[in-house]
Amino acid sequence: MKTVNVLMFLYVLLVFVCAACADEKIFDRKVYKDDTIEIDDNIYTISTDQYDTKIVLFDEQSFVVDIGSCEDSPDGQYRFCFTNVSYAPEDLKIDPITNKGYPALKLVVYSYAPKIKVERTLDKKKLFVGDEVKATVVIENRGEEAASDVTYEEILPEGISIVEVTNGAYLYGRKLMWKKTIGGRRAMSFTYTFRVDSELDAKVKAETRYVYASTERSLTITNWYRTEALLKIDMSLSPASVGITEKSKLFLKIINNLDSDVDVKSVKLTLPKLVSVLDSAGFRRIDARYPTQYSTSFLLDEYDEKDFELELRGNYLGRYEILLEVEYSSKGEDFVNKVKKVFTVKSKKLKPIIEFSNKVLGSGLKGSVKAILENPDKAARYYNINVNFTSGLFDAEPVMLDVISEGGSRIPLNIEFKAPKVSKKTSYSLKMEGSYQTITGETLQFSKTSSVSVIPIDEAFKISRSFEPRVLSPGKTITIRTMIENMLDRRFTDLNIMDSYDSAFELVEGKTSTRTHIDGNQKKTVYIYKLNAPMSASIKNYAISTQITFFADDHFYNITKLGSFNLKGINPRLSVSRRVTRPFVEGSLTEVEYTVTNTGDCVVNNIVIDLLQPDFDLVNSEKDYRIDNLAKGSRQRFKVLMRPKKSGRLELKQNVFSYLDTLLREHTGMIGRMNVDVIKGKLTGPVIMIAKTIEAGNTTIEVFNQGNATNVELIDGDKRYSFAINFAEKKIFSYEGEGYGVALLSYEFDDNKYLASSTAIEKVRPTKVPQTRQIVKKKSKKGILEWLREFFAKIFSFI
Repeated sequence: MKTVNVLMFLYVLLVFVCAACADEKIFDRKVYKDDTIEIDDNIYTISTDQYDTKIVLFDEQSFVVDIGSCEDSPDGQYRFCFTNVSYAPEDLKIDPITNKGYPALKLVVYSYAPKIKVERTLDKKKLFVGDEVKATVVIENRGEEAASDVTYEEILPEGISIVEVTNGAYLYGRKLMWKKTIGGRRAMSFTYTFRVDSELDAKVKAETRYVYASTERSLTITNWYRTEALLKIDMSLSPASVGITEKSKLFLKIINNLDSDVDVKSVKLTLPKLVSVLDSAGFRRIDARYPTQYSTSFLLDEYDEKDFELELRGNYLGRYEILLEVEYSSKGEDFVNKVKKVFTVKSKKLKPIIEFSNKVLGSGLKGSVKAILENPDKAARYYNINVNFTSGLFDAEPVMLDVISEGGSRIPLNIEFKAPKVSKKTSYSLKMEGSYQTITGETLQFSKTSSVSVIPIDEAFKISRSFEPRVLSPGKTITIRTMIENMLDRRFTDLNIMDSYDSAFELVEGKTSTRTHIDGNQKKTVYIYKLNAPMSASIKNYAISTQITFFADDHFYNITKLGSFNLKGINPRLSVSRRVTRPFVEGSLTEVEYTVTNTGDCVVNNIVIDLLQPDFDLVNSEKDYRIDNLAKGSRQRFKVLMRPKKSGRLELKQNVFSYLDTLLREHTGMIGRMNVDVIKGKLTGPVIMIAKTIEAGNTTIEVFNQGNATNVELIDGDKRYSFAINFAEKKIFSYEGEGYGVALLSYEFDDNKYLASSTAIEKVRPTKVPQTRQIVKKKSKKGILEWLREFFAKIFSFI
């Protein structure tokens, strides 16, 4: 078994080692039966056997690749590897016609073909005029197969001359050429040295061609020939365009790119006559006859730089050229560099401005617009101004103006109009355009567009209300705050505002009408009032309206705004539950506790709960239990003594209860049925309860019969009572003195004799701290065990 595993491992290793022999992975993805793939310029169609363990590829010839193996293409250029097959649901390809799923086949393709890479490097990072530079070209074949007739060709730019070539390179006119055959996984190189004769900024394409499988292939690289200036000169204006008499900054920077000093013999700046130099920044005027020529000179260290900042002013309209000439010498050679910049002095255009008196207009109300022409130039005048208006708001005649003076003058044009009537919010545009002339006769244009909205008059005011509480209960008070918002930006006076509400409500505080004014876009509270809600048994929506009347622009307007609020109505609800406090015994009494809970949202009255049960006797209770009223969220408990008429599984039947809500409507409910087990047999405990209390030397003894006891006798000290007591009857005995301390009671039940006792409870006087304690009187200071022995001896002697 181990030998088989080792052989399998070696087989798989051999497959992937062979695949690695191929150079470049050019295809690696999932394919499916009947797919068509393209490898370089070759098209392959994929098929499989019925078990999906073989891939059949069709080109001009077909070949088969088994799963887990690799095969070369018939032309020997590629190696195809079929690595695995996947039947996972997410990998299946479903045929929409046959609804059949095809598995994913993992196919990897490697290329044997040569892969040529060309790289050119220079031995200097920066090129300067006069330098000799050595260039190295490396051509590498990264493929497995040899590339035949590898040919490098490059047409050299003007401005360089070849000094030397190596390793078979040669010149043919201005074309640099090299030709060799490069084996697989090999690289070859050659060099050429050139001298920089003049400034260069050339981009040259070099082509490399080679032959493989009787096919010629090629690739191209780009070589740059770019020289650095010995002195780099930068000149800029900020701003480059100004108005008359406005200022601009002229920035100069001269940088030495050489590793030696440069003697800058002259930096000459020539300015136009209509431009003044306000700050020459180290430059001096060359000659009084040439007031616009300035110059300076200096020595610039290696890699050093010098900056200048001059202040200029444009005195007249025009487009002017500024010339900078720099003469310098380095390493015994003289050089001259020239830089030009354009400086423009022009008029600033008139600035049109449109200002509506109201951004939002009411339908049919008056409005106005102010059209303004502003001259932003401090030193220019403009003539023959023509202004036209285009708008759906109004018709306006063209306006002609002779002149607008300098210095930021403004000419306002006021137009009043009446807004059109609309049924919905509508936007209108106003276009102000025209032409004018400068002092030089140039004609300029201006244009400005603005817009304004017109809304229906009943949308001019927005009414909003706040309600506290938000949902009203019957009979409660609601506070209403009415607010008005002016949606226009004009002021209104003498607004009459009045609220109307349902007659079922009663106004208890505040007022529902007022007379007021409101500013444009203002929002304010007009009044606050309180209403008492009627008693309502159901949810109801009540309408409320606000009426606004006013005069505007000699017209009377009446607007009504509607609203509403909810009265939720009363929702009375009562629940009654019961529980048994101890097990039922046949013929004995057991307490059944009833719990009545008001779970509704109002007081309920006249509660009547039916108590009758067919299998039980009620003791000391009527057939029903009554409660006068029960507040919302409150609870009341009561107990009923019941005696089962027989033993076994009995049922406490459903009982009906009824009650009235605050609207005197009657409601009923049911107490659910309950199964109980009644124990058969005699009572095992006492059937008579006895209690003794002592207050201020007076004794009270209560006896209660919860069974059918007979021959009852009560003994308390020298007091002795013999009496008959009925079932569920209570007897009370009172006398002065405290008796023996423990009252004894003997009785007979079912031919058996029983004895009961009660510990005396002393009630303290009201003036003392309220507390309850048990007192057992002792005759001597004997131990508790000895005292109990004597106590029970007396009891048995009595019996």
